[in-house]
Amino acid sequence: EMEANRKTEEQPNGVLRRGDVTQRYISQIASEQLKKGVSTAIEWAEALPDGELKSSAFDQVTERYIRSDIDAAKKWVSSNAEKEYAQRAVSEVASHLSRENPQNAVDWVSSLPTNAQGQAYREVMQNWTRNDPEAASNHLVAMKPSEARDSAVSSFAASLDREDPKSAATWAATIDNEETRINTLKTVAQSWMRTDAEAAKAWLPNSGLPQETQTAILETPTRGRPTSDFRSRRPRQR
Repeated sequence: EMEANRKTEEQPNGVLRRGDVTQRYISQIASEQLKKGVSTAIEWAEALPDGELKSSAFDQVTERYIRSDIDAAKKWVSSNAEKEYAQRAVSEVASHLSRENPQNAVDWVSSLPTNAQGQAYREVMQNWTRNDPEAASNHLVAMKPSEARDSAVSSFAASLDREDPKSAATWAATIDNEETRINTLKTVAQSWMRTDAEAAKAWLPNSGLPQETQTAILETPTRGRPTSDFRSRRPRQR
């Protein structure tokens, strides 16, 4: 029966997709395991074979573990953070911590293995920028060049691009990784074209974006959207 459920695909009439069924199934099993105690749920999740089921199980257990004992949840997720199946769980903890205390969230993310920091930093910066953009930008200024900083800056720029695209572009240009920098600049440019096309067009030639990317952006139809007066948060010189 489980295998049949996992093979369910979305149909035109709105039947649940495979991923929805998997999530529902894992959620139900996780709830049953958690009723027996967190330690039992952890043993169950860790015993699953690597893959989507294990990733979903870790996510479900972490979500509930956070509510009962955030410190223990942090420790457990940290011990598995370098594994691919724990990435959603890492994001879950980072998101929760950033809503409570962004600096504590940053400290925790910084303690994780390097390969686990990128998405976690994105979660933290999204919440931090929303609640205290000045503090978030000050933290980025203090960060040393790294993959984690690139992820954090990319998220920060994405959070700014509607209200202050010029500052978002300035931040995006400081990203070291070329692919991340270009993708972030492209996102900023597309958003800027929707809010102030003339200013965006004036910036594009000096944006650092490849010519073909600039052309594609200019040729993409956009809908105007009123801009807002937003205080600039461009990066200070490091």
